[in-house]
Amino acid sequence: MEFVYTEALGTNSSTMQAIYWNRETSELVVHFWAGSVIKYSGFNADDYRAFTNALSKGRFYNQYVKGAFRGEKLDDDTQFVHAEDVKAKDVETEVSPINITVNIYVSGDPEEVARAVERLAPSLKAVKNWRG
Repeated sequence: MEFVYTEALGTNSSTMQAIYWNRETSELVVHFWAGSVIKYSGFNADDYRAFTNALSKGRFYNQYVKGAFRGEKLDDDTQFVHAEDVKAKDVETEVSPINITVNIYVSGDPEEVARAVERLAPSLKAVKNWRG
């Protein structure tokens, strides 16, 4: 599973490894050192700012997050992906077809035709690799 975040903060907490927040969805994820991952909904910008500015992240979590917001346990192996990385993957490049016409002028000798095709093959391969 992946959680897309816009903000993240590593902590020096003895229980929390990091906190991740998605500004667009108002979701907060707390990743604990023990491995569990909990997502909280309805966590707005003011809530996130207060959490990140708290001297004790553990105390803030216990007093203001746990029980105050609806929590959902995520997979322990949840991957955290920054929103900018997702946007980069989603950008589609417009690809238009390339039409190539090749005229080979040879005398009809099969050996000459084979040599002409061999000379042309690297160029065609380069075009194919360039287009992906």
